[in-house]
Amino acid sequence: MKLYFLFSERAESLLSFLIVWIGAFLLFGVPTALISVPFISFKRMIGVGLLEYAVLFFVSFLLAYLLTFSPKKQGKFDEAVTGAGAVTGVLAIACPLCNVLLVGLLGAGFMLTIIEPLRPFLGMFSIGVLGILSYTRFQSKNTCRNCVPNETKQSSVGKEGITHET
Repeated sequence: MKLYFLFSERAESLLSFLIVWIGAFLLFGVPTALISVPFISFKRMIGVGLLEYAVLFFVSFLLAYLLTFSPKKQGKFDEAVTGAGAVTGVLAIACPLCNVLLVGLLGAGFMLTIIEPLRPFLGMFSIGVLGILSYTRFQSKNTCRNCVPNETKQSSVGKEGITHET
Protein backbone atom coordinates (compact mmCIF):
# COMPACT_ATOMS: atom_id res chain seq x y z
CA MET A 1 0.00 0.00 0.00
CA LYS A 2 2.79 2.42 0.87
CA LEU A 3 4.58 1.70 -2.43
CA TYR A 4 1.40 2.58 -4.33
CA PHE A 5 1.15 5.87 -2.43
CA LEU A 6 4.74 6.79 -3.25
CA PHE A 7 4.32 5.84 -6.88
CA SER A 8 1.06 7.73 -7.30
CA GLU A 9 2.53 10.86 -5.69
CA ARG A 10 5.59 10.67 -7.92
CA ALA A 11 3.47 10.02 -11.02
CA GLU A 12 1.24 12.97 -10.17
CA SER A 13 4.29 15.24 -9.78
CA LEU A 14 5.73 14.01 -13.07
CA LEU A 15 2.43 14.56 -14.86
CA SER A 16 2.11 18.10 -13.52
CA PHE A 17 5.74 18.76 -14.52
CA LEU A 18 5.07 17.58 -18.08
CA ILE A 19 1.93 19.71 -18.34
CA VAL A 20 3.74 22.83 -17.12
CA TRP A 21 6.72 22.11 -19.40
CA ILE A 22 4.56 21.70 -22.51
CA GLY A 23 2.52 24.76 -21.52
CA ALA A 24 5.64 26.92 -21.09
CA PHE A 25 7.08 25.56 -24.34
CA LEU A 26 3.92 26.54 -26.22
CA LEU A 27 3.49 29.82 -24.32
CA PHE A 28 6.98 30.95 -25.34
CA GLY A 29 7.20 29.20 -28.70
CA VAL A 30 3.96 30.21 -30.41
CA PRO A 31 4.10 34.03 -29.93
CA THR A 32 7.76 34.10 -30.96
CA ALA A 33 6.95 32.06 -34.10
CA LEU A 34 9.37 29.27 -33.19
CA ILE A 35 6.39 26.92 -33.29
CA SER A 36 4.20 27.47 -36.30
CA VAL A 37 0.48 27.15 -35.82
CA PRO A 38 -1.78 26.82 -38.88
CA PHE A 39 -4.42 29.30 -37.71
CA ILE A 40 -1.89 32.07 -36.88
CA SER A 41 -0.16 33.58 -39.89
CA PHE A 42 2.87 35.16 -38.28
CA LYS A 43 6.28 35.24 -39.94
CA ARG A 44 9.55 36.14 -38.30
CA MET A 45 11.62 38.83 -39.96
CA ILE A 46 14.86 37.33 -38.61
CA GLY A 47 15.70 33.70 -39.23
CA VAL A 48 15.47 30.97 -36.61
CA GLY A 49 18.52 28.96 -35.65
CA LEU A 50 19.34 26.07 -33.38
CA LEU A 51 20.15 28.49 -30.56
CA GLU A 52 16.57 29.75 -30.33
CA TYR A 53 15.19 26.22 -30.12
CA ALA A 54 17.78 25.22 -27.50
CA VAL A 55 16.97 28.26 -25.36
CA LEU A 56 13.24 27.59 -25.72
CA PHE A 57 13.72 23.95 -24.68
CA PHE A 58 15.92 24.62 -21.66
CA VAL A 59 14.12 27.71 -20.37
CA SER A 60 10.73 25.98 -20.51
CA PHE A 61 12.22 22.86 -18.88
CA LEU A 62 13.88 24.77 -16.04
CA LEU A 63 10.82 26.93 -15.45
CA ALA A 64 8.63 23.83 -15.28
CA TYR A 65 11.04 22.29 -12.77
CA LEU A 66 11.08 25.42 -10.62
CA LEU A 67 7.31 25.83 -10.71
CA THR A 68 6.53 22.16 -10.10
CA PHE A 69 9.14 20.82 -7.70
CA SER A 70 10.13 23.92 -5.73
CA PRO A 71 8.76 24.44 -2.26
CA LYS A 72 5.56 26.44 -2.20
CA LYS A 73 7.08 29.14 0.00
CA GLN A 74 9.64 31.05 -2.01
CA GLY A 75 11.29 34.28 -1.10
CA LYS A 76 10.75 37.43 -3.10
CA PHE A 77 14.32 37.21 -4.35
CA ASP A 78 13.74 33.72 -5.77
CA GLU A 79 10.54 34.86 -7.47
CA ALA A 80 12.34 37.86 -8.95
CA VAL A 81 15.21 35.70 -10.22
CA THR A 82 12.75 33.24 -11.78
CA GLY A 83 10.91 36.11 -13.47
CA ALA A 84 14.16 37.66 -14.71
CA GLY A 85 15.25 34.31 -16.14
CA ALA A 86 11.93 33.90 -17.93
CA VAL A 87 11.94 37.43 -19.36
CA THR A 88 15.53 37.22 -20.60
CA GLY A 89 14.73 33.81 -22.09
CA VAL A 90 11.83 35.27 -24.04
CA LEU A 91 13.99 38.19 -25.19
CA ALA A 92 16.62 35.69 -26.35
CA ILE A 93 14.19 33.76 -28.56
CA ALA A 94 11.93 36.60 -29.72
CA CYS A 95 12.39 38.35 -33.03
CA PRO A 96 13.66 41.87 -32.21
CA LEU A 97 11.76 43.49 -35.09
CA CYS A 98 8.53 41.56 -34.53
CA ASN A 99 8.10 42.64 -30.92
CA VAL A 100 5.83 45.65 -31.37
CA LEU A 101 5.97 46.74 -27.75
CA LEU A 102 9.77 46.87 -27.58
CA VAL A 103 10.13 48.40 -31.05
CA GLY A 104 7.61 51.08 -30.06
CA LEU A 105 9.39 51.80 -26.77
CA LEU A 106 13.03 51.53 -27.85
CA GLY A 107 12.98 51.88 -31.61
CA ALA A 108 13.93 49.50 -34.42
CA GLY A 109 17.49 50.80 -34.60
CA PHE A 110 18.13 50.09 -30.93
CA MET A 111 16.56 46.65 -31.21
CA LEU A 112 18.72 45.71 -34.19
CA THR A 113 21.99 47.25 -33.05
CA ILE A 114 21.86 46.45 -29.32
CA ILE A 115 19.39 43.64 -28.60
CA GLU A 116 19.99 41.45 -31.68
CA PRO A 117 23.73 40.92 -31.00
CA LEU A 118 23.01 40.28 -27.30
CA ARG A 119 20.36 37.58 -27.87
CA PRO A 120 22.77 34.61 -27.55
CA PHE A 121 24.15 36.06 -24.31
CA LEU A 122 20.65 36.71 -23.01
CA GLY A 123 19.83 33.07 -23.70
CA MET A 124 22.94 31.83 -21.90
CA PHE A 125 22.22 34.19 -18.99
CA SER A 126 18.65 32.95 -18.74
CA ILE A 127 19.63 29.28 -18.80
CA GLY A 128 22.44 29.93 -16.31
CA VAL A 129 20.26 31.82 -13.84
CA LEU A 130 17.42 29.31 -14.00
CA GLY A 131 19.88 26.40 -13.86
CA ILE A 132 21.65 27.72 -10.77
CA LEU A 133 18.34 28.42 -9.06
CA SER A 134 17.11 24.91 -9.93
CA TYR A 135 20.33 23.38 -8.63
CA THR A 136 20.12 25.24 -5.33
CA ARG A 137 16.47 24.21 -4.99
CA PHE A 138 17.42 20.58 -5.65
CA GLN A 139 20.27 20.72 -3.14
CA SER A 140 18.19 22.31 -0.41
CA LYS A 141 15.39 19.83 -1.04
CA ASN A 142 17.74 16.82 -0.77
CA THR A 143 19.73 17.98 2.23
CA CYS A 144 16.68 18.62 4.36
CA ARG A 145 14.70 15.41 3.87
CA ASN A 146 15.01 14.46 7.56
CA CYS A 147 14.58 17.98 8.91
CA VAL A 148 11.85 18.54 11.44
CA PRO A 149 9.63 21.53 10.62
CA ASN A 150 9.48 24.26 13.25
CA GLU A 151 5.77 23.71 13.85
CA THR A 152 6.30 20.15 15.13
CA LYS A 153 8.98 21.07 17.65
CA GLN A 154 7.76 21.22 21.21
CA SER A 155 9.23 23.40 23.89
CA SER A 156 9.80 22.62 27.52
CA VAL A 157 10.92 24.79 30.37
CA GLY A 158 14.27 23.87 31.91
CA LYS A 159 15.52 24.26 35.48
CA GLU A 160 16.54 27.86 34.96
CA GLY A 161 13.24 28.81 33.37
CA ILE A 162 14.80 28.88 29.87
CA THR A 163 12.73 27.42 27.07
CA HIS A 164 14.42 24.50 25.31
CA GLU A 165 13.31 22.93 22.05
CA THR A 166 13.10 19.14 21.98
